[in-house]
Amino acid sequence: MTQKTHTMLKRLRHLIDRDREDKKVKRSHLREVLSDLRLRQRKLERKLAEHPDREKRHKLENELAVVRAQRTKGIALCRSLK
Repeated sequence: MTQKTHTMLKRLRHLIDRDREDKKVKRSHLREVLSDLRLRQRKLERKLAEHPDREKRHKLENELAVVRAQRTKGIALCRSLK
């Protein structure tokens, strides 16, 4: 193997390792966000169960739907980063 080929392979390995590390960091941050969203979802579900007011329930249901959609997208993204 020539020096030039060796150098190119070394650079390629470095790029692949860096990409793998970037994915690992992104996945870690995403897990933290998903954890926060899960807590927020549970809190909204508890509030929804407590409120008899129709208007407030409607607002809470809308907010809960948004949080669920965010979690669903986040989970799909986290799986794709594996």
